[in-house]
Amino acid sequence: DEAPAPSGPVTYTKEEPKETFGDLTTVQSNQDTGRQFVHVSQIDAAGFEGKDVWVRCRVHNTRSKGNNCFLVLRQSGSTLQGAMFKSEAVSKEMIKFSGSLARETIVDVKGTVVRADVKSCTQSDVELSVLRIYVVSRAEPNLPLQIEDAGRSEAEIVESEKKKAAGEIEGAYIRVGNEIRLDNRVIDLRVPAQNAILRIKSAVCHYYRSALLERGFCEIQTPKMIAGASEGGADVFKFKYMEGSRFERPACLAQSPQLYKQMAIMGDMERVFEVGPVFRAENSHTGRHLTEFTGLDFEMEIKESYSEALDMTDYFMCRIFEGLRANHQRDLQVISQQYPFEPLKFNATGRNYRMQYPEAVRLMREAGLKNEDGSEISDTQDLSTPLEKWLFFFFVP
Repeated sequence: DEAPAPSGPVTYTKEEPKETFGDLTTVQSNQDTGRQFVHVSQIDAAGFEGKDVWVRCRVHNTRSKGNNCFLVLRQSGSTLQGAMFKSEAVSKEMIKFSGSLARETIVDVKGTVVRADVKSCTQSDVELSVLRIYVVSRAEPNLPLQIEDAGRSEAEIVESEKKKAAGEIEGAYIRVGNEIRLDNRVIDLRVPAQNAILRIKSAVCHYYRSALLERGFCEIQTPKMIAGASEGGADVFKFKYMEGSRFERPACLAQSPQLYKQMAIMGDMERVFEVGPVFRAENSHTGRHLTEFTGLDFEMEIKESYSEALDMTDYFMCRIFEGLRANHQRDLQVISQQYPFEPLKFNATGRNYRMQYPEAVRLMREAGLKNEDGSEISDTQDLSTPLEKWLFFFFVP
């Protein structure tokens, strides 16, 4: 017999409810169903074919027609197809219920893992034959942005605009602007590339920290509210500490942990580092000027030459790149689909290329380059952004 349609919220205890679909009662930490959930990213034919599994995920998309329904289930960027066909276990009401779910709704799904060829999902060699589906939290039907729209590359959007202009298609893809993304950051973070960027950032900090700890460094945590500018100049955020109280005094947000790193070295710590926020009141609007970022800072005593610090930089940068290449290919691939980039190239086993300043000046002079005001490049000046870019693109192997 078909399972009864739910007349209200479904309560799940240690016994599976009679209803095979519906809205679950609100989670209140007073239930212990004994279910073991499997992460969508782990489900494949090799390990799960023929097994029944529970997943908690979002409804990424639905496609329902007649006596069948297909769902794309998403969990942290991984996707899995769920399939339903009318049978004794799957009623018409269950198919209708599933097909009407709004995108981004959170559901608990139980199903049997079946081998299948599903190229549109990350779990491409299986699908889930759905046996039970319960709504944990419903999403609004009209969201301010759709994951598919926010996840497209600029190249895809431009190509669709060309096709629309040529009359090949009726409408081009929507370009989701930064203002909409930031106003709805919670939803934007669900875009696979945005999710992967945060994972890569976490990994960079992890490999940096691990590399320096292995080389005898000690991690320190330094103050971020200080009495004065930490690096001089005007690029500092100023505010009144404890304004209106007897403790009021001028204060700044730290531009750098430089002073405290140097104090630690002079305090015989020998080698220290920090992973922490940096604040700079940059009066610019470029990709090279950030008002807040996560700084990877290190300080070490030098025995004989500043090249010792360069050697250490070479070491931890290679450790970071090697860690990303070995363990985060999936995240890198997801990011590259929306924001294309070339694979990292580096020498993981030996010293990487270093250009010394006199050589750089000689190469630029030989190429006939000059400063933006037309003056000759001197032996001691700071290089402008255009000159640095020229060196990078033409002379760095």
